[in-house]
Amino acid sequence: MNEAGLKAVEATAHHMAFMVDDLLGKRWSRRRGEFHEDTELEAPETSTKVAACACGSGIPVQTVVVEDQAVPLIALPLIFEQFRNEKKQASSEIARAILEQVKIYNEITSEQEIAFQEILQQEYYRYCSVKDQQI
Repeated sequence: MNEAGLKAVEATAHHMAFMVDDLLGKRWSRRRGEFHEDTELEAPETSTKVAACACGSGIPVQTVVVEDQAVPLIALPLIFEQFRNEKKQASSEIARAILEQVKIYNEITSEQEIAFQEILQQEYYRYCSVKDQQI
């Protein structure tokens, strides 16, 4: 996909996130992985392993440590599963592709990208190693 296509996907993802917020009547912080506290409505009970979705389904969440801060990443387990099913080996190139997918569901600034890419490569390698041992 070219750069214009990626920008269109990212803009669509942001627009959809705002639409879901409006439907829920709450604002979701993709950085913190929780509802903003300044909302008038009470946030529903959430699990640290599943994020709420407007459709009522749960989206798996995995917490990673980036720059000494625990960061919950929505959909990371599903993204790892997708890449593993496609038989993608852990590498910096694959980590960059994973990062692009992660950014669709999570707020990551351009300043944070290098740190996130390194952590995602390590975590994806760990994920694949664990899955390979289960076979």
